[in-house]
Amino acid sequence: MNEINKMNPLQLIRHFQKMDVTTFKSLLKEKESLLEMDITKFNLLFLNVNHECKKMILDDMDLFNKVMSIPVNKMNKSILDLSDDEIKNYIYNHRNLLVSNSGKKVLTHHLRKLNEEELSKLLLNDNLNQVYQMNIQEYILNKYSCSSYVIGTVENAINSNQFKNIALFHIKNEVELLIYAKFQILVRVSKVEKGYLYIDEKKIPYDFIEHVNRRHILSLLELCKTKNDVSNNQLFIGIMKLYMAFGLDNSKKILNDFFTYSTPSSIKRASEELFKDTRREYRLKNQNKYYYYGIEHVFLEAFMNRKLDYFKEFCANNDEEYIFSFWNTLEKRLVGVTKEKRKEIVKKIILEEIEKRENYYHQIDTMKYKKYYESIARKTPITMKDIYNLVSDIDLDYQLTKDGKLKENAIFIKFLLGNSKKDNDCLLRMVLNKQALGLNDELYQIMNHFDKINTLIAKDNELSLYSILDVIDISKVFLYHLKPDELDITLSTLSKLLKSRKYCTELPEVILKRAMKIHKERKKKNSCAIDFYGGIVDEAKYRVANPDEEDLLVSGIDTGSCFKVGGKGEDFFRFCLTNPRGLVLYIEYANIKYVLPGSINGNMLNINSIDPRIEDDALYRKIMSIIEKIAKRIIQDNRNQIEIVTITDIHHETYMKNLNYEKINFERFIPLNTDVYCDYNKSDVSNYILYKKNMDTKIQYYDNKDIFYQSRPNPYIFSPTHEYDKERIELILNNIAYSSIEYISHSEQEKNKHYLYYNKLEVEDFIYIVGSKDWFIGINKKQEIVKYCLPYDKRAMEEFQKYSYLVQDILKNMDKYDLREHHKTK
Repeated sequence: MNEINKMNPLQLIRHFQKMDVTTFKSLLKEKESLLEMDITKFNLLFLNVNHECKKMILDDMDLFNKVMSIPVNKMNKSILDLSDDEIKNYIYNHRNLLVSNSGKKVLTHHLRKLNEEELSKLLLNDNLNQVYQMNIQEYILNKYSCSSYVIGTVENAINSNQFKNIALFHIKNEVELLIYAKFQILVRVSKVEKGYLYIDEKKIPYDFIEHVNRRHILSLLELCKTKNDVSNNQLFIGIMKLYMAFGLDNSKKILNDFFTYSTPSSIKRASEELFKDTRREYRLKNQNKYYYYGIEHVFLEAFMNRKLDYFKEFCANNDEEYIFSFWNTLEKRLVGVTKEKRKEIVKKIILEEIEKRENYYHQIDTMKYKKYYESIARKTPITMKDIYNLVSDIDLDYQLTKDGKLKENAIFIKFLLGNSKKDNDCLLRMVLNKQALGLNDELYQIMNHFDKINTLIAKDNELSLYSILDVIDISKVFLYHLKPDELDITLSTLSKLLKSRKYCTELPEVILKRAMKIHKERKKKNSCAIDFYGGIVDEAKYRVANPDEEDLLVSGIDTGSCFKVGGKGEDFFRFCLTNPRGLVLYIEYANIKYVLPGSINGNMLNINSIDPRIEDDALYRKIMSIIEKIAKRIIQDNRNQIEIVTITDIHHETYMKNLNYEKINFERFIPLNTDVYCDYNKSDVSNYILYKKNMDTKIQYYDNKDIFYQSRPNPYIFSPTHEYDKERIELILNNIAYSSIEYISHSEQEKNKHYLYYNKLEVEDFIYIVGSKDWFIGINKKQEIVKYCLPYDKRAMEEFQKYSYLVQDILKNMDKYDLREHHKTK
């Protein structure tokens, strides 16, 4: 001991670390000397001896007290804080802790610093609870202004040994106390306001917490023990809201994986819905391939003039052998037929061929979709994280019985769970397996507004899986308040815009409003300073995207970049989508889609970046080789003014230095005349020449005048009395009619009045419609012509004028066009 007293701190640490158990036992014989030892030296002793020696110290009551009297350090850490898990647990369970006042003080200091998860584990320790035997009712009354209900709930928990006293170290308010006493779970309630309590910004009615059946919630919490991969807060929110939506039995079924895994029937259902959705989009752009009034005349004209290309586009199979066989059959059926009966026969042939074609694509596409859904089907059980993501944002009206049990909404549950049997075909199963189209991430919105949506859609029938497409369409108007000229956007795109928070600091609804503005602006762009290229290079597909492509709006979100509304690249994003000199190049290689935004500046195509980021060196070299070959093709096209293609080294500085591309410095800000944030203007980003026309080619700065138009779809002809795809045509009509208000030569006040009192067009009010994406002309049941044309594309104006004459002729000769019989009002 005398030697120890002479040592400096560093010598003491080394000495205690080397001390074996036998030597330490000898030291313990001088217990009095240890008790008189300077507290700083004693602290060094306890912290540095091995575990066996520490336990020997703690087993002695006097030495235990001395250990517990070691003061906290400058970091406010006690000796218990500084001990490892083995020694902590030894102290937690030691009999000396029950009688040591200094030990109780150290333990109190320590417990107050633990988080909910750490404290939750310690609640299981009976020894610690014995340390804090206290009059809880008196403690509560002194700390909180509790209602008699809360006090009674706490007393019941104490009497049934379900209240761990050390929980009080983390309970901050009366509501947390109630939740713990009633459900034995520690949660952090941030505030209580207007009858709601808020946990992680999610709200739960306080009345529901008070009156919900305790045993039901406890049974669900118990069931979650093996599934819990979330915090206490998320666990509690998930269970409460799950019960609020489904009640006890159905909640148990959900947690027991009744609806988790894909089944053959759910995959078939999802494939059918995706087929319907994609075919109605195809139908919208290819109306000439479906039955319309006047198609017999076009069909016969193609037959008489042997226009094989028409039949290749129209028939189920474009193989020449099939076309000639079809031709011969058609010829045989028309031989010797009178002119009056010829139209009837042709109509039958057309409808037969359309049905044959659609059955063919139905078989091909649904099989493709089945394989896709099978590949993404979940293979793991449902977890509490899944439950939390599914229900945390719901805010439902509810009814409880006198004993606190949920009164279930049978229609609501049937819509989500079907017949509630295991492996049944239901919407929840489709959502959990990403099979429910635009509802995959928005189910909570449908749940929150179910009654109103059900009233608007179902009418005489209940909502079911057959209603998915209707629910998606009405959600865009009802939930997101989109205007008629914004409805041509999918619910899945809306969901991405609202949920993507990477690089964003503004509220989702603010971002959505700006995204819709860009969405409308980009419709005016129908040309680019470079042709809308497409092709294949080294097994990679590439194309310059058309401005109205759906996935352009979320290209930055899909690739995890700031090229998005709400991100730093928003201005450049807008430029690429709306300015003729902006573009987005897509490259698809090895099932990954790469987004390359860029601009045309003088004789240059400047590529800003490649997203998503490529981490693999070999893959990066392959992609760069593909881009270089695409650049060569663009430059070698004599129609273009492009002579130089450049790219930045953003994300790929090291790779680019090793690829031996010529470095380039721009003399002027790019894009020209536009103050836009983009990467190739940054001081810390280098630009390289991918390809140029020849060695002597120099940069030329000028404003590009030459433009290339994107291809236009063929005009469609539509008969509302016979066509089944009314909702899509109705969407187009209202999009055009509502957008045209902007071009009415009235004051802003009058325009706003037109917007405010806009009357939605209904296809049932028309007997004939012809149009395209930016114009239409219709004849309504009053035999009036209704027509609108947006001035974005001069070619649209030419089409509009051409078909105006046709529609006027149709109106004068309705019998000739077989429309008179369909003019009857209902």
